[in-house]
Amino acid sequence: MYRIALTLTLLALAGCNTAQTRDVNSPFYKIPPGSAIVLNKELNIPAGQAHINLQDGTPSSAVGNYNVSCTFSVRNLGPSTIQPDTFKIRETSSSQEWVSRPDIMRFYREFRLESATQPDVMNFVCQDWDGPMMGRPVSVPEMQTAVGEYVSFKFSQ
Repeated sequence: MYRIALTLTLLALAGCNTAQTRDVNSPFYKIPPGSAIVLNKELNIPAGQAHINLQDGTPSSAVGNYNVSCTFSVRNLGPSTIQPDTFKIRETSSSQEWVSRPDIMRFYREFRLESATQPDVMNFVCQDWDGPMMGRPVSVPEMQTAVGEYVSFKFSQ
């Protein structure tokens, strides 16, 4: 009886394990502590906005929701410019939320950023919209396609 209870307990605990992996190409890749986001080219934030989007390697004030896009957010309304810099990733999260039940969900990864020279830059979010049964977290290769030459990722080991 003890072995059966122990086996069932171990199986239950195994089910609580996350799908995180060390494969950078997987949508379940866990960003290691100490990683960074490198902005290679300056980004101009338009007047009256506090963010700039990147999709298909191009900055834009608006994006199509069904292709992966990434957004830098700042504390104050523009116009302003985010200068090339290396932003330390303080914290990451990956989640989803309903956009329109029961058909559309937003899948996203959020990176809370830190820079000694640009403290106004708060976070970087990459997202995609999809059906709840087909959607999944945004992968690093998808993010790289969205940001093009503007952003590089430096992952710690």
